[in-house]
Amino acid sequence: MLMKCTFLLLVLTSVVMSLDLQEIDKEWNTFKAKYNRSYNTRGEEHYRYSVFTQNFKTIYFHNKAADLGGYTYWLGVNQFADMTSKEFKGSYANLKLDSSHIQTNTSHKRRAKRWDNVYPLPEEVDWRDQDCVTEVKDQGQCCSCYAFAAVGALESHTCLKFPNKAAEPLSEQNILDCSKPLGNHGCDNGNPFMALKYAMEKGLDTEASYPYRGKVGECNQSQGRLGSWVEDIEMIWTHGDIESLKEAVAIEGPVVVSIDTDDDADTFRLYSNGVYNNPKCKNEIIDLDHALLLVGYGITDEDQPYWLLKNSYGVDWGEEGYLRMIRKEDENTCGIATFAMYPTL
Repeated sequence: MLMKCTFLLLVLTSVVMSLDLQEIDKEWNTFKAKYNRSYNTRGEEHYRYSVFTQNFKTIYFHNKAADLGGYTYWLGVNQFADMTSKEFKGSYANLKLDSSHIQTNTSHKRRAKRWDNVYPLPEEVDWRDQDCVTEVKDQGQCCSCYAFAAVGALESHTCLKFPNKAAEPLSEQNILDCSKPLGNHGCDNGNPFMALKYAMEKGLDTEASYPYRGKVGECNQSQGRLGSWVEDIEMIWTHGDIESLKEAVAIEGPVVVSIDTDDDADTFRLYSNGVYNNPKCKNEIIDLDHALLLVGYGITDEDQPYWLLKNSYGVDWGEEGYLRMIRKEDENTCGIATFAMYPTL
């Protein structure tokens, strides 16, 4: 094993040394054109170029290692390639969860729902195959992942409740503008449970009637434009219970989850494809910094189990907006089962 790691390191070192500025410059110009980047000063552009260069080297080094079997996933140049990890964290992965809100604001009790009469579970589940997952959306530079994950779950469960009706996009902006009294903070993070609780109390407008603006404004909800509502919220309360999470997504439908993207890791920010595996991420509720929608699970052709997650970074991130993350038996990877829930109608 030691000889293999040493050989891999030597190969990758020679690969990185061969990466020349001409190639980086070509990628930089392609990036700026694709994402319509322009900078106010030469100093700012020089700084962004240096950040991009470092990110590109990270991508290049990682992917060569992945090609040699060192990783199960690959990185790529995306809209975050001119950002530092700290900048990304502040604008795109800044979720701050507090489970005590659930105890003080609702009558929900700790419970673990079981579905013992439906075993065995299917080997693979993908709710997109039932046309009950809406298209990938883009939260922009607004820490509103909690709203997108919660609204995505409600969109899917509304579709499953009314099977003759196609999944209709609902309004994240409705959550941003109107759920502040429940403890959410618009673009400065929030709690997906409180987003669903708002939809339980007030219902939720359609996206068409209340479109996303990516910034907080006055609450403008109208009862005449409601697209759906929440009857109750089912929590998967047994801490880190992977089997209950698998049961819930297989039987009930998509589930809101939150994960730790790892403060110091560029791998989540620059993820492109494959089965993501970050052994450094944590799983305590205080560590969870990004909410997503779990829409299924599966196994690769190489027999690698994974969770299938819908993100809210647009289709240029990941696998057309989706993340496949490693799924291990009895392991709460990155906290995926720490704070999981789904709405019922």
